[in-house]
Amino acid sequence: MSIVLPESSRREPADKNGVAQSGTTLLETLAVLAIAGLLVSLTLPSMLGAYRRQQLSSTSSSVRGIVQHTRLKALKEKIDHRILIHDEDAITPNRIDVEELQAGTYVAIDDLSYQLPEEVKILGSAPMDSLDTTEVTRRGHCNSGSLYLQDLEGNMRVVEIKTSCFSGVQ
Repeated sequence: MSIVLPESSRREPADKNGVAQSGTTLLETLAVLAIAGLLVSLTLPSMLGAYRRQQLSSTSSSVRGIVQHTRLKALKEKIDHRILIHDEDAITPNRIDVEELQAGTYVAIDDLSYQLPEEVKILGSAPMDSLDTTEVTRRGHCNSGSLYLQDLEGNMRVVEIKTSCFSGVQ
């Protein structure tokens, strides 16, 4: 059962000139903005952390994809390939390039280069021994090793490259 108030009781209060007033006061608006600011300040750090972890996960997936694609390309074309991994201290930092063997010389394949996002870096040989190059033979075998990725918060992912070029993530 609902209660309906008479029309006269639902009117906005009038000021001294008889004009109806409506809206919110400055104090009410400031209170809403303060609460909204508090909610944003509480959720923003966790949102940024989730974004960075997703970047790290996405980057490690991209690296695995490059290794797999290079292996399949080497098998299909029956040409040896090389994957160059530039760590954070390289001239072109945090980049992965793929080259193929042509007439005894490795030549870059431009469409298989990958620049890591700024939020993720490839750790060099210190503090652990990170892979910097892997050869992919025409039979699809590669050098095994580990590639260490780290985000700005210090979270790490290890991309393991096995001799069959099938890689995993830890």
